[in-house]
Amino acid sequence: METFLNRYRNVTVLLLVIFAQLVLVAVQVKNDQDVRMIRVWTVSAITPAARVAEWLRGGSIGFVRNYIVLHDTQEANRRLQGEVDRLKIENNFLRNELNTADRAKALAASFMAMCSDPAVIEDGEKLGIEMSPIDGDTVLESIERAAATPRDVIARYDTLVGPAKN
Repeated sequence: METFLNRYRNVTVLLLVIFAQLVLVAVQVKNDQDVRMIRVWTVSAITPAARVAEWLRGGSIGFVRNYIVLHDTQEANRRLQGEVDRLKIENNFLRNELNTADRAKALAASFMAMCSDPAVIEDGEKLGIEMSPIDGDTVLESIERAAATPRDVIARYDTLVGPAKN
């Protein structure tokens, strides 16, 4: 480096003098908004470095903050996904129950229409079957008697056979 400065001493001094004169002129000259050029040059030179420093600071703080905030997100995501799956299954179950109830209602309406149809009653009487129009309450009572609970079944068994001995 020393040989470089010795070899180009005149050019180096010339560049230093020109640079010093530019700085002195910049100190004296003002632009349209009454701001000195040295200030404009300084701000223009420092701004890119300041932007990079701010970007690094904001990025690192943002990364740490997001890491802390999102630390338990994966576990919460798994829990919520399980809940969504459970609700989908429950929704399908309830939808099937609703369809079953609609079919049972349609079947009951069809059965009631058939039982109260005069032609069906007349055909049954021709065959020697005593038939009379059945109202909806009678059908529901018959269904309730037919669909017994386990306690009812045990009670009927006990009346027929007798209580079970241990």
